[in-house]
Amino acid sequence: MDEQTGRRGRGRSGLPDRAGLHRIVQGICVLLLLAFMIQNHDAVVVNFLYWKVQTSLIWALLISAVLGFGIGLFTFLRRR
Repeated sequence: MDEQTGRRGRGRSGLPDRAGLHRIVQGICVLLLLAFMIQNHDAVVVNFLYWKVQTSLIWALLISAVLGFGIGLFTFLRRR
């Protein structure tokens, strides 16, 4: 809690602090990713090594996003 203003998570100017701003930017990015995935629902063929799978582009994008987030989180936590 901020001792000067008595508000939690806000600086002197009344604007969100860095952590709050970071969460807002993350939320906007997630919404943009979801909008992109929903608009691209065509069937695609995904080739990976020896596997060939036909799936909706939504699933291919979602799996890629989750894997990217997991790898990023793993590397972030290992550096700490």
